[in-house]
Amino acid sequence: MRAPSILALASLALCACGVAAPLGLEEPVRVERAMLVPSLVTSENSAVAVTAFENPSAVVAHRQRGKLITGRASREAFALAVRLRAEGTGYWVLPLGAPDPSANDELSFEATLSFSPALAAGVHTVELRAVDRDGRAGAASTFPLCVLGPVPDNLNVCDATIAPPIAVLSLAWDSDVDLDLEVELPDGRRVSAKRPATGSATRAPGAAFIDTDAGAHCAHDGARRENFVLDEAPALGRYRVFASLFDACGERQVFARATLHRRALGPTPGSYAQVETARADAQLLAFNVGAGERGAHLVTEFSLP
Repeated sequence: MRAPSILALASLALCACGVAAPLGLEEPVRVERAMLVPSLVTSENSAVAVTAFENPSAVVAHRQRGKLITGRASREAFALAVRLRAEGTGYWVLPLGAPDPSANDELSFEATLSFSPALAAGVHTVELRAVDRDGRAGAASTFPLCVLGPVPDNLNVCDATIAPPIAVLSLAWDSDVDLDLEVELPDGRRVSAKRPATGSATRAPGAAFIDTDAGAHCAHDGARRENFVLDEAPALGRYRVFASLFDACGERQVFARATLHRRALGPTPGSYAQVETARADAQLLAFNVGAGERGAHLVTEFSLP
């Protein structure tokens, strides 16, 4: 009985028969098994309401998929509407689940959220509303989520009083290749995605490490980025940054960009910020594959302090 009601709701929102519901490919968040409805009639005095919800973590990784929000809505409700407040083009609407006999037969829900890589890092507000059989939504229940960016910052974007790393060198690229970030330390040692840390513990004082091996063995998930992280008390001197094409994965070329991010003081006492201070671009061709350290492309250099 509930599914036809949701289809009717979408039909009313689109104001035309035979018009397909928008896919929401450009939305900041997408919800599995839900349809995107451009607008809803809302009433803060409606009898339907979200009565309980659980959000296991307030932090969302960059490009995270499969974040589960669970809860219950009043028995009069027929659907759940979800959106990021003041963002996107509408509400994601999905059917409610079975009655929960332990909660006076209130209707359960499970909303699985996936976040766009274009979503700005920082704190966002998730809005949940129960929807009745006529397509009217009740009062909003909200909670904050902190969305992390692609460059590690020790959660500084969530709390400005947390200091980000001293420096992060981030290498990003545009094609599905196995490209490796390599950094030569002031003492001549190199770290790379294949040798990712200078010590046995990546979080030891003075440790330098690379956070992932993106596109390893041509297994691509869309990340196309590796970060070289320098936490507290790094070695002082010159760092040389290379891009090494381990496997072209059938591509003819790849364009890469290295960006240096440094710790800075924030606008208020006791706060910090992470700021981009330099960038450099590079192009590698398929015949560069397998060149190893000697053939790695020098992208840029930077010095500490």
